[in-house]
Amino acid sequence: MLMAVDLKAKTAKRVQSKPLKAFGLDERGFQQILFNSLDRLLPDDELILISQSRQWQEEPDLMAVDAEGKL
Repeated sequence: MLMAVDLKAKTAKRVQSKPLKAFGLDERGFQQILFNSLDRLLPDDELILISQSRQWQEEPDLMAVDAEGKL
């Protein structure tokens, strides 16, 4: 769910989202974008990305370690 937040009025409302297909992406393509951009989305001191899933494998899509070493 996407929300538009008005900080002055202290309100939020839902905004219409679009499916990944509307951007020419599937889940794997979006995962690749997150993998390649996570350092710009979250500061390095918060999360360090350590792995990305492989196709047809039972594992998390993305795995990261926080500043305390927790997965």
